[in-house]
Amino acid sequence: MTLLLLSTILYSASFDCSKATTTIEKTICKNNELGNLDTLLNDNYLLLKSSLKKDDFKAVKIRQRQWLKSLKSVCKNKSNIANCLIDEYKKRITELNLKS
Repeated sequence: MTLLLLSTILYSASFDCSKATTTIEKTICKNNELGNLDTLLNDNYLLLKSSLKKDDFKAVKIRQRQWLKSLKSVCKNKSNIANCLIDEYKKRITELNLKS
């Protein structure tokens, strides 16, 4: 039981996995690396949000929404959706890091 609690603490997505409905959300919740990348991306996004003026952050917010929508089409026909998502998450994290 302790190991189960510890693994839950060490790994989690940035959203409530019990409410996951899409293939992408379910894939993130089933994959430790993706869950960690999702949390890292969210942390970087929030850090960037806190470091920019509201008007300057608007473009980042718009781009983030576009990126989220694009995941569905980019990874749709991939034989391994998890690997595709991992690649896309790493690219987006790098983009956000360059902006900060």
